Amino acid sequence: MKNFITIFLTSFFFLATAVTEVRAEDLDATLLTKEISKKGAKAVIARLIADNDMTQFEKVCDKIESGNKAWLDVAKLLLSGSDAATTEGLVYSISRALPKSPRHVLKLIAESKRNQSWSLTVKNTCISTYSEPNTGVSEKFLADSEEALKSLKIIDNKKLDALRLNCLKSIQKDISSFKNKGV
Repeated sequence: MKNFITIFLTSFFFLATAVTEVRAEDLDATLLTKEISKKGAKAVIARLIADNDMTQFEKVCDKIESGNKAWLDVAKLLLSGSDAATTEGLVYSISRALPKSPRHVLKLIAESKRNQSWSLTVKNTCISTYSEPNTGVSEKFLADSEEALKSLKIIDNKKLDALRLNCLKSIQKDISSFKNKGV
């Protein structure tokens, strides 16, 4: 009996320590954050895009698009280890979170390091990232983003409010472009 308990506890401990990767079906921002801090952003991204199958990475991007602060924080962590393709996916996902969580998106832009060739900037983030979507998708995204940015009141941070105004100007420029094209 003593051997059985020892084997059981050893097996349980082994399984508990072996399962450190977050599977796509078990996506949780807290667990993924822990995995990134333990293994590094590059290693986690490599796992998410294993065998050139972007399914898990795309599911993470979908979660980021939700605008949930914890998922936006995951995006920030992953950006530090991303390559050109994954950076674009992460930036687009952050952009798509803009109408849902404008303050958090603007904070990410403010905190972004500018030494990357494709970083979080107003130019890269405050745009419609939808290419050839169904009719009205880009227009709705831009209208929702404009409304979110207009209604956001930032009185505690002048830098963030300046970013809000620049972002709003970029969104309005895209809206004007769509209108000029007759869309």
